Amino acid sequence: MEDIERKADEARIEVRGWIRALGLKKIPPYLPNLITLSGVILTAISAYTIATGHFSWAFIIYIASQFTDALDGAFAKEYGLVTRAGAFLDSTTDRLNEFLWYLGMGWYFYAKNNGWALLLLAITMFFAFMVSYTRARIEGLGGECKVGIFTRLVRVYVMAAVIVFLIYSQWVALAFLAILLIGSAFTALERFVCGIKILKETKS
Repeated sequence: MEDIERKADEARIEVRGWIRALGLKKIPPYLPNLITLSGVILTAISAYTIATGHFSWAFIIYIASQFTDALDGAFAKEYGLVTRAGAFLDSTTDRLNEFLWYLGMGWYFYAKNNGWALLLLAITMFFAFMVSYTRARIEGLGGECKVGIFTRLVRVYVMAAVIVFLIYSQWVALAFLAILLIGSAFTALERFVCGIKILKETKS
């Protein structure tokens, strides 16, 4: 996980270098948030293409939507536009984007009358959301807990893999979905245990 996070940080630095190379003295203050919202639109389009079985396009658009997630923060940091409201918008749209992926995938399996895949998808979505919720709740109570392998970034990679493998084999795609379920469940449990420990040690 540390290696993945390190490479992601390096990629963000590289994106900021690209932005710096543009030579723009200033940008509209709403641009980072506009990029964030454009990512939601791209994810919605990707979800639609997943639902309709156009997985090659779905993968391309999904990757583009994830690029906006790096781009909005890079612009905000480069031009001193980082705000608490922007951070809140970013984290909220992250959850929405993840839900849209599950929605598109669920519609596809529903159209295929694959009840087992739908059940697997629903349980996976629950634990994936619990990973983010446990961290947010712990931080809201004054603690901090970032343990676990299946962070949002790792989940993005696995979700992209599910789209790719749907092009070739539904069974392989479902195997990766099962990996997403197991990894998310284990990470949510790790964070739950970590949170209980931290909050017990924290004086009220």
